[in-house]
Amino acid sequence: MPVQISISQSVAADAENVFRAATEIDARELIRQHGPLPSIMDVAGHDAPWSEVGQIRMHTLSDKSSVREKLIAFTPNQTFAYCLSDFTGPFST
Repeated sequence: MPVQISISQSVAADAENVFRAATEIDARELIRQHGPLPSIMDVAGHDAPWSEVGQIRMHTLSDKSSVREKLIAFTPNQTFAYCLSDFTGPFST
């Protein structure tokens, strides 16, 4: 069953700088191991910044599993969204 997550955060900065920082972030720095959840160890395919719908990258996780990430929405300085799929390891179905 799909799970949808949405996160909102208010900051005192202009939209262009915030958006650029969010789309340029290195996933290896963002997703770190927490309890039983693995960290991202490697990224293959598209490298940051996200900029076009359809871009795909594969993440190798610290438990040797992997997940596919695809950019599914992108409006400069407003919003971006991605979908995670093709999980291997404990999160596979």
